[in-house]
Amino acid sequence: MAETPHRHLPRLSSESYRGFRFVHWTMTISERKIGWLTPEYQAGFRDILTSATSSHGIVIPTYCLMPDHIHILAAGTHATANQKLWSRAVRRELNLLLNPAKLQRQPYDHVLRPEEQKADSFATLVYYICNNPVRARLVANAQEWSYSGAVVPDLPNLQPHSSTFHECWWDWWNHLQA
Repeated sequence: MAETPHRHLPRLSSESYRGFRFVHWTMTISERKIGWLTPEYQAGFRDILTSATSSHGIVIPTYCLMPDHIHILAAGTHATANQKLWSRAVRRELNLLLNPAKLQRQPYDHVLRPEEQKADSFATLVYYICNNPVRARLVANAQEWSYSGAVVPDLPNLQPHSSTFHECWWDWWNHLQA
C-alpha cells in the first residue's frame, strides 16, 4: 500500500501569530493513542507551559487535556510574542514527555479574529474548551475534570471553572495592554 504524502494545513502569515494575539491550538496524539493522560503527565505538561510562557511571552488562559488530544488557548503578552515559535518549542517538549506516543505532525490552530477576542466570544471559547470532557461523556460537569486549568504566572490561582475567572482574566489582560 502506498504511503499517503503529508499535507500541511494552510497557515496564515507569520505576522498573524505575533503580538497580543489569541490562538486556540488543538494538538492531536498520533493515531489517537490513549493511555498517556495521567496526573504525572499533567504536571510535566504544566512545567513545559510554565517554562515556555516565560521564554516566549505567551500565557495560557485555559487548556484541557483529553484522552487523545489537547486544547490550549494561548495569548501573547507583548508586541514581539510569537506563537508559532512558542508552538514549535512546546510541541518538541511535549513529544519528549509523551514518548513513545507523539503528537500528530501538525497542530490545528485558530487565530481569533478581533470580534472573537471580546469578552462574550472569549467566554464562549473558554466554555467550549473546558466542556470537552462533558461532551465526550467523561464527566457530568467540567469542574469534575482534573486535566484542565490555566497557566498565567501573574495569576497562579486562575481557574477557568471559577465564577471569578472572567473578571480576573480581563482585569489582568486590560492592565497588561494599558
